[in-house]
Amino acid sequence: MGRVRTSAFSFFACTFLTAVVAASCSQTPAESESDDNDNGNGGTNSATGGFAGTGSPQGGVAGTGVAQGGVAGTGVAQGGAVATGGAVATGGAVATGGAVATGGAVATGGAVATGGAVATGGTATGGAAGASTCMANPTPQACGGMAAPADGVIIDFATYTATGSWGVSTAGDLTGGTSVYGTPTPTTAASAAGIHITAMVAPMGYTGIVFWFGPCVNASTFAGVNTNITGSLGGAVLKFQVQTHADYPVDVANTKGGCSFTNCDTRWSECVGPTAAVTVPAMPAALPWASFTGGKPTAAVTPEGLVGLQFQFECQTESMCNIDVTIGTISLMPAGT
Repeated sequence: MGRVRTSAFSFFACTFLTAVVAASCSQTPAESESDDNDNGNGGTNSATGGFAGTGSPQGGVAGTGVAQGGVAGTGVAQGGAVATGGAVATGGAVATGGAVATGGAVATGGAVATGGAVATGGTATGGAAGASTCMANPTPQACGGMAAPADGVIIDFATYTATGSWGVSTAGDLTGGTSVYGTPTPTTAASAAGIHITAMVAPMGYTGIVFWFGPCVNASTFAGVNTNITGSLGGAVLKFQVQTHADYPVDVANTKGGCSFTNCDTRWSECVGPTAAVTVPAMPAALPWASFTGGKPTAAVTPEGLVGLQFQFECQTESMCNIDVTIGTISLMPAGT
């Protein structure tokens, strides 16, 4: 009889140890969200600090798993999680009627994910999956107001790279990057002469390109902007927008923008940079700050805080618009011109 008891105990111990080891090995590290400059950028399938949907939260076995720390009475412990130090995590309760078996050891290393509650039935209740970081009524960011280059050059396309960055900081250049948008997005090819932009835009459609500045620039000692645009709009209208700090929607992640908005979905209509219509060819187009109007909430250009330049091509005809233009060096107009 003593031998039979020893076999039963060994069988129970092996079974329990196997369950604990299996539960510990099944844990998966929490995925982290990827971060967009400005420019709202989607998220990942899992929230930082917990798994969403059908995944298991860190620190325990969700849903149909056996609660770590012992054998759960007559059945499955709902949401039972391994807490740091051997205590049941907040929010994870053993199912009614299921008592943890005496002698069950909590698996080492299981911790509840930071910011995420233990799942009930397999759904994390702590983080949002793929959620945007945009929040309504954000606090306006500060504009550093770096002085514009003394020569007034904003973008010399001789410094343009394949990734869309431009400017050489060690040479005293203004630096920044490029974003394209619309349906379809335009095709670009840069050379020392400028950037060549092509696109076939559907009736009432649009496409565009943004040259965003690395710093917030103070250009108050200048009178406007010069650019050289050649080619054909193919029936489209070109709208040239100065992106100002005052009219740019707050982007907390990139510490940019002074325009607070009431709704994330309407931030680009609540916050609008002053705009001017430009004819092509324009060789060069000298546009004083007063040429740019219609900004929101500030109608006129506030040159002490510039964050970018935007060129938008709008097809306002009943047929396709074949955009084929080249934008040359962009510079600031000296005061008094």
